[in-house]
Amino acid sequence: MGTLTYGQRDITVDDRTLVHVSVVITQKLRRRESFLLTLPSTNREIRSESLWISAMSDLVFSYAGNRVPALDHEWLESMMTESFSVHGLDLTTHTDSVHGPRPVVRTADARPSARAGGRAW
Repeated sequence: MGTLTYGQRDITVDDRTLVHVSVVITQKLRRRESFLLTLPSTNREIRSESLWISAMSDLVFSYAGNRVPALDHEWLESMMTESFSVHGLDLTTHTDSVHGPRPVVRTADARPSARAGGRAW
């Protein structure tokens, strides 16, 4: 499980999903395109949480695994297309073309020490 740090908040995401999300975010921000990213929540009272991703976002991608997961180009294209929609990129319903639905888990607390650990892209 890797970590997407958004400001002071840590969001735990499996490495395979995180590497795909990082490619989409990087491509969008290179083009100066902002978008909405929706993630599932582990809080039973909240189904999902949406983050506004823009050039002003403080983002760090940290990976727990030893190897970089292979990129699924069909999944990347699907994610990029969805990011242009009114609802943005919604990982609560997104699937990759090979492995199907991908679990994404949000942590409740932010741990600044996590920023120093792991690999950041």
